[in-house]
Amino acid sequence: MPVSMQANNDMQLACTGLVYELYHALDEHEYGDLNRLFTQDAHFVRLGKSIAGSTAIVDAFRQRPADMATRHVITNPIVRATGPDTAEGVFYMLVVRRHGVAHETPRPLMVSGPWRLSVVSVQFQNTTEGWCIARQQTDSQFEFPETNIPDTSEAL
Repeated sequence: MPVSMQANNDMQLACTGLVYELYHALDEHEYGDLNRLFTQDAHFVRLGKSIAGSTAIVDAFRQRPADMATRHVITNPIVRATGPDTAEGVFYMLVVRRHGVAHETPRPLMVSGPWRLSVVSVQFQNTTEGWCIARQQTDSQFEFPETNIPDTSEAL
């Protein structure tokens, strides 16, 4: 039975929203309810490390340095149904980061440029709770040299 155009659009919007919400939470260091974005048996692969289970994934996020400011720019979403309750997506992710920054430091922060451009591949599962991330893998495509900028980061 073909999926209606409205159902397909709803699925694409829900799945894309999961990825946007995940990276917004990481940028804001808000890890509290991230479990709900993942299936319980989700797999997350980043920087060559594979993490299994939603609880372990969120625990790994909590290990991120508190003094690291990031912005994940997620673009070019392509999400397609692979079955009645499954979908896959591909996104580009550009990351800008700066270490040694208190969360309340005034913005803008001075950085030398982006850190990395990656392709994010995601498998989604429609559960009784709605669409969730079942597997996500991030593969670096371009890396940019980081230079340490003196901490004169008062807002410009």
